[in-house]
Amino acid sequence: MRQNTTHSYTCSTFLLESYSGDDYNKEKVVHTSRIKRSVNNLTNILNEFLSLEKLEANKVSVVNTDINIPEYIQDDLIGEMDLIKKPGQTINYRHTGKAIVHLDHHLLWSILTNLISNAIKYSRNDSVITVLSEINDETLSIKVEDNGIGIPADEHKNIFGRFYRARNATNIEGTGLGLHIAQKYVGLLNGQISFESNLDKGTKFAVILPTEKTTYNTIQH
Repeated sequence: MRQNTTHSYTCSTFLLESYSGDDYNKEKVVHTSRIKRSVNNLTNILNEFLSLEKLEANKVSVVNTDINIPEYIQDDLIGEMDLIKKPGQTINYRHTGKAIVHLDHHLLWSILTNLISNAIKYSRNDSVITVLSEINDETLSIKVEDNGIGIPADEHKNIFGRFYRARNATNIEGTGLGLHIAQKYVGLLNGQISFESNLDKGTKFAVILPTEKTTYNTIQH
């Protein structure tokens, strides 16, 4: 998995060095995008292993700040996801309710990055990914929905397992840590994460986080 990412980065760099004149201008955007995706993948892999290490050492603490959710998701998070989208993919985002919540910026970022990047990774070119958020007096609810490869029904019970990858995802880059970490972070925030998925029809993840509680969980192994 990591070798494939490095190979993609090296090939694109080599090809860029080989082009000249008009050929270079035509291919620059394609290979620059591939390099950016490869660098992003390597960064995500490193971050996931660092996050797992902190979780297992009980070194993750909750530090809340005010977050403007529509701006946070639309401008910051989805903007970063543009780097890894496949050709023709679109992320549609819609928010309802209030705008401001008091939550941990880092933990929320990691949860949503994992869910949205998975939707991108396991969906086809030209597909649509839908992200919905809603804030009421007590909770922040976020849904991430795709029309991708889905998760086999007999593997639903394992999907949050450490290093677990569904059998139809073995040829797609990943560590098998993203959903495990996301579930742990949701638990730290006293929230709930659930999903619905049908093979070859897509997956919908839902996260519900309380916005009023001030006492937070510790990690349970």
